[in-house]
Amino acid sequence: MPTIPRATNLSDNTDISSTFESRNIGTRGGDVLDIIIKRHDTVANDTAYSTFTEDTVGFLLIGRQGLATTGTWAVPDRYDLYPATVSSLEDGTPGRNDIDTAIVHLAVTSAPTRDDLIAA
Repeated sequence: MPTIPRATNLSDNTDISSTFESRNIGTRGGDVLDIIIKRHDTVANDTAYSTFTEDTVGFLLIGRQGLATTGTWAVPDRYDLYPATVSSLEDGTPGRNDIDTAIVHLAVTSAPTRDDLIAA
């Protein structure tokens, strides 16, 4: 599972007459999501790599607690949904006897839906 950054940017809220520098919460997000995918031995089977081409717009759906039904989404699975665009696709550098991978860099394009439930 990718690490999901949740950086908060702070804004200066200091009163000009004060010597104490205070902060307020500013914006959140703006971080890049990085996903490592496995490459396959044939182009026909390399679905993830061919799906995540640069500038592809879509969504990243993450099931944090796993799925109730093996391999499929069902009620009441919990999820996070990130609107995203593929900013770049970086080929891995496998060594001898290593699995070939690629790194997908995703730019989150708007506020995510976090910790929601699949509904019927």
